[in-house]
Amino acid sequence: MGPLNDEINMNGNILAIGDCNTLGIDKWLCNSWAERFGRAIGKDVLNLGHTMATTREGVKLAEDHADVKHDVAMIQFGLVDSWLTFRYSPYVLYYPDNPARKLMRKVVKKYKKICRSMKLTKLLGVKHMVPPAEYEANLVRMTQLLRASGVPVIYLVESPPHVDESRNIYLRQYNQIMANIARSQSHCRLIQCFDCLYEDLAGNLLDGTHLSDAGHTLISDRLIAAHMDGRPAR
Repeated sequence: MGPLNDEINMNGNILAIGDCNTLGIDKWLCNSWAERFGRAIGKDVLNLGHTMATTREGVKLAEDHADVKHDVAMIQFGLVDSWLTFRYSPYVLYYPDNPARKLMRKVVKKYKKICRSMKLTKLLGVKHMVPPAEYEANLVRMTQLLRASGVPVIYLVESPPHVDESRNIYLRQYNQIMANIARSQSHCRLIQCFDCLYEDLAGNLLDGTHLSDAGHTLISDRLIAAHMDGRPAR
């Protein structure tokens, strides 16, 4: 689980909300594309990326930080939202977390493992972790909360591709939802990075799921370009 702890600057001028690829893993923890962008424009970053996070956690995080005005906000979700899981498995939030939720996640994980072993997943079907309609509603809610707090510009950052092509089908779908929101809201700008990252999966992904150093740099460069010219990165 990614940290929401003392390692992260809690007084940033830039707010980043997202999943593990926003937070960064291993040696890129707190040195992800978000921090690189912040350094480039001379601002501190409050990175609220979180491993296994979906837009459900994102809404909660936006609500908890809606009373502070940031100069820039960035949102990146889709990797976990679009993930297919057993149709009848419950969802337990990662944020805000507590001992009961940690225990419940362990129980759910074991439950899904048993269902797979009994081939119930194939028999009864799967669902997206967060359905597309809810994903859209959650993203809109986050942008509304941040806009109401006075954030002048919100960058919606596409989710990176995956080495598993079956997952890319849905990642593209969820990125398109994000693109539609960016087009419909004048204060939101889309940062397109999926296709560029896809051109070199081996170089841009560390392990098939998480961004490598090159992947983080690619996204930060596109953010910098968009921020400097005031238009979405293309």
